[in-house]
Amino acid sequence: LGLVMPSNSPAVNSLWLPAIALKIPVIIKPGKEEPWTPYRLIQAFIAAGCPAEAFGFYPTDHEGAGEILKSCGRALIFGDKNTTAQYANNPAIQVHGPGWSKILIGDDEIENWRQYIDVMISSIADNGGRSCINASAIVVPKYGAEIADSLAQKLGPVQPTKPDDETAKLSGFANVKMAEFINAQIEDGLKTAGATDAAAKYRNGPRKVESDGGTYMRPTIIQCDSFQHPLANKEFLCPY
Repeated sequence: LGLVMPSNSPAVNSLWLPAIALKIPVIIKPGKEEPWTPYRLIQAFIAAGCPAEAFGFYPTDHEGAGEILKSCGRALIFGDKNTTAQYANNPAIQVHGPGWSKILIGDDEIENWRQYIDVMISSIADNGGRSCINASAIVVPKYGAEIADSLAQKLGPVQPTKPDDETAKLSGFANVKMAEFINAQIEDGLKTAGATDAAAKYRNGPRKVESDGGTYMRPTIIQCDSFQHPLANKEFLCPY
């Protein structure tokens, strides 16, 4: 099983663990910002008695990743739209790209929007907002401002906590430049009329913060007047 892994979340490594129970060797290209989790898992398996020959660990470049995908009978790849599009029609390669998951509330249920706030919050913010299945947009026929404000009240105050806090809601960035890039993209998008950062007044501070040596992006709820707005269909590695 060939694996081209991402850097956005250690949890994605759980996807290849069943291969070991099925006695299928794995060849892993770790995410360049997060090689530690797959390496630790491999060492744990070896310590538990699995043969070292069952694991390949190659912190290589894009060319090396391509060789892994070509050489293995089955493979998984994670990446952006440009990366995953190359393999979309290859049945031997399972593609994990941007999720762009949505919550859609129709006219039949929009009057009951308050009872869905909790599921909206968990869809936006669980796992630090980094999963492919985290909601990247909530689409409603009306009450957009009210829903945005209600979400912002709950999510806006969320702050980084100690790294060992089991109730932590936010994930730090291994690459500080990624946090800076995301923050700049949001600020740039807000310059286009028709969008408001509803969380700003509840955040009481900057969106990008440093805490205990880590860099974090605090939750951001953008209310857009139109689905055509540049910020209406974005997906970022934070609760957005």
